Amino acid sequence: MPLDARGPRARHWAVERGSTDMPSKEVTDRQKDARAVLAAAETHGANAARALAAELHPYLRAGETAPDLTLLFTLLARRLEGTVNALVAADEAHTLELGDDALPRQKRDEAAAALRQLAIELRDQVVSVHGDGALDPLNVKGETPADPVVLAAWSRTFAKQLRDGSVVLPPRLRRTASIDRTAMAEELEAALAPLDRALATVALEKREAEATLAAKNAAFERYEVTFAQSTGVLASVFRVAGLADLADRVRPVRRAAARPADDQDPPTG
Repeated sequence: MPLDARGPRARHWAVERGSTDMPSKEVTDRQKDARAVLAAAETHGANAARALAAELHPYLRAGETAPDLTLLFTLLARRLEGTVNALVAADEAHTLELGDDALPRQKRDEAAAALRQLAIELRDQVVSVHGDGALDPLNVKGETPADPVVLAAWSRTFAKQLRDGSVVLPPRLRRTASIDRTAMAEELEAALAPLDRALATVALEKREAEATLAAKNAAFERYEVTFAQSTGVLASVFRVAGLADLADRVRPVRRAAARPADDQDPPTG
């Protein structure tokens, strides 16, 4: 059965969310391929080296010695093993990093929900006292944003406009009704603080995930190149040594690339 040796063009993943597989299927597939090649090198390398040495011996000139092909196979195997081990480690590091994202995202969503509810209530209070015409000068006309990043900016503007004495609201609908604009702004700012902290944490987690993803992609690309080179050298040596059947078992065969995962989480800003 032919072994896989994709070309040097490596598959790159997008930042996944909520992944718990460790290692990922793409990596375990490459582990299996590498193990098969390593087993072929270990099992047949010595025989291939002797066969190739016998094939090339008639062409040695006085003072020349045949190269140590057994050592060559050993070094190629070590190089491939080191590369696949690095890929597994990078994959696990990325998966672990993604696993740290759930709690910060949960805290962000909870803080956003609390702030949004407060903003809606405060805006309704403003309308009940000054009418719909008060929404324009406060820059809060329209639906209250649900996206945490947009909501944070929107609420910050709302609080600023409430504090700004130059922002004039329409006359009160009833003389007995009034609002405390400063107290409203303080409430908004107090509810905005945990959301700002949560957004900063989520943004940091995203940058860290991007860093581990970049390391994983780089390790994957190194593996792809190394695997293709290793199988190419082994297949060529086996064939020159007259071991065509063994060469066919390690000849490069392209595997269909898996479709990359998409980042489904909203922007963190």
